[in-house]
Amino acid sequence: MDDASNGLVLCEAANDTAFGYHNFFTTTAGHPFYYAIVPALSDTCLAESCPGNDAGCSLHLSETQEQRLTQVASHEFAEMTTDPQLNAWVDPANGENGDICNGESDPLTVGGNTWTVQRIYSKYDDINSSGRVFCLSQAQDPRPRLSPGPTDRPTRA
Repeated sequence: MDDASNGLVLCEAANDTAFGYHNFFTTTAGHPFYYAIVPALSDTCLAESCPGNDAGCSLHLSETQEQRLTQVASHEFAEMTTDPQLNAWVDPANGENGDICNGESDPLTVGGNTWTVQRIYSKYDDINSSGRVFCLSQAQDPRPRLSPGPTDRPTRA
């Protein structure tokens, strides 16, 4: 798959640059439209993209195609929500939110269903662990707070 307008080559033996990407455009009615492209990520795609050995790739032949798709889709979703128009949340040294933890995956189980998702950068955990923990797939408390904790709440007078 080749998207020359964005300088991207996906699932190809030569010049492969990504397993997915996100972008946006403005509709004729003047509304922004956000989208992500994730190729099929089949065994053939990985064999073409990571010839010989997939150890250096963020996806692996030992994963199912569904695991690869949900991992890349969660990566792109995180970036679409933090940098929807490619001009917002970008770290000059590490790229977009999903790029910081690229290739780090975890299972996410809801009810009887389990999906493979990519861990995403958490500034809250980075700050509060002095840099020891900063890539998460799910927060212990899904309500992040950068302000004082519940025991630090001001008392009513």
